[in-house]
Amino acid sequence: MPAPSSRAVPPRPLLTPEAVASPCIDVCRMDGEFCAGCWRTIAEIACWGNAGDAEKRLILAAVAQRRARLDPDAGLAGNCAD
Repeated sequence: MPAPSSRAVPPRPLLTPEAVASPCIDVCRMDGEFCAGCWRTIAEIACWGNAGDAEKRLILAAVAQRRARLDPDAGLAGNCAD
């Protein structure tokens, strides 16, 4: 019977290259229905940790639509032509 390997299995990285990163920017404050930092709802924030990448991408798409609708000037920050 072979001896058990003494090499430990290296831990898996928390994020793989194809993993979807959290949109959290550490401004965790609810401003009405949405987080003032990442624009997610409480439900979206709560399910993020257990969501698969496909669901996370759907959340990010909803966030992008929401932000474009409610904060249309957000993409223009710092682009003043004075």
